[in-house]
Amino acid sequence: MLTRPFCEPILAILGDNRFKAFISVSKAEAEKWKGYGGADREHLDFKGVLNLAPGSSITGGLLYNEMLNNNLRTLTLAEIQTLGRDADFGGQAPQHLAGINGSAQVEKIPSDLYYNLNLNPYCNYLSTLKGRFQLLPNLHLDVDPYYNYGYGTGGNQLRTLAESNAVNKLGGGIRDINHDGDTRDTVMIYSGAVTETERPGVTARLHSQVANHRLMAGYWFESAHHRRTQPAVPFDAAGNSADPWLDNSSAFLLRQDGTPYQGRDFLTLNTSQSFFGQDDIGFLNDKLTLSLGLRYTQIQRDFTNYVSEGGGAYYNIKQTYARPLPSVGIRYQFTDTQQVFVNRAENFKAPPDSVFYGLINGGSFNNQGKLTGYTLNTVNVGEELATNWDLGYCYTGKDVSFSGTLFYIDYRNRIASAFDPINNISTNYNVGDSTTQGVELESAWRFLPNWSVYGSFTYTDSRIGQNLQTAADTVEATAGKAFPDVPSYMAGAALQYRDGPWSGKYTGARYSTLVNDESINGYTLVSFDAGYRLPSTGWFRDPTVRLNVYNLLDQNYLNLNAGSGSGFTNRALGVDGSAPSYYIGAPRSFSVALSTDF
Repeated sequence: MLTRPFCEPILAILGDNRFKAFISVSKAEAEKWKGYGGADREHLDFKGVLNLAPGSSITGGLLYNEMLNNNLRTLTLAEIQTLGRDADFGGQAPQHLAGINGSAQVEKIPSDLYYNLNLNPYCNYLSTLKGRFQLLPNLHLDVDPYYNYGYGTGGNQLRTLAESNAVNKLGGGIRDINHDGDTRDTVMIYSGAVTETERPGVTARLHSQVANHRLMAGYWFESAHHRRTQPAVPFDAAGNSADPWLDNSSAFLLRQDGTPYQGRDFLTLNTSQSFFGQDDIGFLNDKLTLSLGLRYTQIQRDFTNYVSEGGGAYYNIKQTYARPLPSVGIRYQFTDTQQVFVNRAENFKAPPDSVFYGLINGGSFNNQGKLTGYTLNTVNVGEELATNWDLGYCYTGKDVSFSGTLFYIDYRNRIASAFDPINNISTNYNVGDSTTQGVELESAWRFLPNWSVYGSFTYTDSRIGQNLQTAADTVEATAGKAFPDVPSYMAGAALQYRDGPWSGKYTGARYSTLVNDESINGYTLVSFDAGYRLPSTGWFRDPTVRLNVYNLLDQNYLNLNAGSGSGFTNRALGVDGSAPSYYIGAPRSFSVALSTDF
């Protein structure tokens, strides 16, 4: 079930069109398609444009989202066979044992966990300014500052925590959680991985036309603050957490010395900057264009691990990644409707800051509660480099368009990132050299004034070039294997009447481990959208009713990726195997929305 809107877009125009503003506020609620719980989202979107002079304007925007969702349970193939596709988190709140002073109560987490302790609270806001200033007839400046903030937690928050009171524990151990007068117990608690991010930045670009040269030069700067913690709070007999957002420090469970428990506690300061420029040179009356570009990108990571139960010692690592990245492209427009192009570009990707976490090896706490005798492992994930090639043809006619592109990507030291949705963590690997190659085709045809059809097809072959070294004397046989979660074939089609399309998308089979010992089948999704505009009346202008049907054919399908990252593993079989968990695709669903302007 889906309910929506309490306020639709409002547009204001002031001062002879010099200033325009738009604001939209909405609230949406939906039930999960399986299991207990749902999703609740509040959204605000504002944008305003001030026209200063011909060619000069300032655009401001604010985007705010707040949501509180119950997670959907992921399942292994074995769990799907035994529990069924509709298996989800339990609906019965786990119960605490009665505390008895002097004896140890050891609570056990139920195998199906609990839906109301598997939450995804998240809020974010993005404020932007876009300034465009005409400095000279052939010179204009774009300046785009922004500020992005996000806070949330996720994964499974139902965990256990052991009480203790000893000098050789961090902070003296965890205080009495169940208030039975002793510190002997292991108690179920609510604890999730919290991430708080602030990302202020700015991009500036100068554009100019000099003879047959279209010139652009720019600079990007961002200073990001990423704080990751994992506090814990109790929950009651009804299964309600004392603090679902984990942002109220007065509710946190404490150590004996009064400091809060933290399953992890680290801070990353990221300072990123990029200098870039491009020259598009036109020849033969602009039929032939040569594009020359150069970008220099630098990323500085300043990582600090604070003492926590997940990392018992303080350490700080600073690492800088920087590369000059040239690019070149040629485009030839041999008619008004047809062109061919070829491009080559260098790219690089710095490893995420999570590779600096969890480096403590060994050690024990002394009688002052300080970790001693430990060593720090080396960071074993480096930057990824890639060379991208593409060769293509485009046709754009009045009623027909077509494009075809051949692509080839040569990776060096490719980074593979596997996401664990239960613990809300990612594991990163350098899998060595790798190649990705294939073809993309896309076409659209408007065969009647109000009717059009669209189709697309992609073939991708992505291969790992060498075996993966997982330890000094351990190797996974990944050489020649397909990169996980990359379908060989994808296709899409849409039939549209005005703004109400029928659409279909085919996604091919994908491997779900690095050694290719488990895979999931391909699937086809067909969806339908339709809308009808009603007559305006009274306060209501252009009221519209819209119908959406998702997964019209009710296909059963699995996904390895749900936005936070791909859930592949090294291997599914063998002694060290770990079976991947999959998101179950939603069945056929219907939604009806009514909207209006005022």
